[in-house]
Amino acid sequence: MLLDVRHLHKAFGGNQAVNDVSFSLHAGELLALIGPNGAGKSTTFNLVNGQLAPDSGHITLDGVSLLGLQPHELWRLGVSRTFQIAQTFGSLTVVENVQMALLSADGQSLSPWRRATHYRRNDALALLAQVHLHEQANRPCSALAYGDVKRLELAMALANEPRVLLMDEPTAGMAPDERHALMDLTRRLVTQRGVAVLFTEHSMDVVFGHADRVLVMARGALIAQGTPAQVQADAHVQAVYFGSGKTFGGSHTSQASEEASRHPMTGLTTSQPSTTGDPS
Repeated sequence: MLLDVRHLHKAFGGNQAVNDVSFSLHAGELLALIGPNGAGKSTTFNLVNGQLAPDSGHITLDGVSLLGLQPHELWRLGVSRTFQIAQTFGSLTVVENVQMALLSADGQSLSPWRRATHYRRNDALALLAQVHLHEQANRPCSALAYGDVKRLELAMALANEPRVLLMDEPTAGMAPDERHALMDLTRRLVTQRGVAVLFTEHSMDVVFGHADRVLVMARGALIAQGTPAQVQADAHVQAVYFGSGKTFGGSHTSQASEEASRHPMTGLTTSQPSTTGDPS
């Protein structure tokens, strides 16, 4: 067991967004967290990532408490994250994006008098090779196709040699072939590096095709967990998801605004859309 979450609670006013949630995550495992909109998935994700503080409960990484740590501190400890809307630097080249992530992972800061063009460039290129983007290393990030941007974000997330990788809807907005290609790539990298992955996802073909285990939330609580086959056969899960005649999950909507923001993991400044709206 690498990541251990025990009895998490989080309320917003009178709304109990997360109610006594417990689970564990093992090295080399892909663990999916699913549920209808408003189930508490995003709140749980943000508690694990340090963006929110729980009202009560415990989160440990290899026995060390993560409570009270900010996302950039978790990043330095080997907890990395990708986002539903990819957080990349559109004005930089592909390789420079990875170099920025390496700078942050090394605890370095940029100097206005010195370019970072050569900073660990070979290491950055090696990371790009792992996600099959090395041939596009010198292209502007803004010129990449959407699927390539998601792969670039994965390379950046690997810059701190993570032990735990949190992926928030990693395949959102991608075509079916792209979705499965990205998750196949993630699986290979996880196996090679022994990384533990927790991901949220609305595409059930991705969840049941790639997760080792699945956690199901509804109204802030875990209602089921197990292998994909066990979860699919669970009567309570079927009632939650199929009671309205709809398939697993639902439409996911968000409002995006173009604004300068600080990268939530590395602390570096980006200029990318940020997601606001109703948390899931």
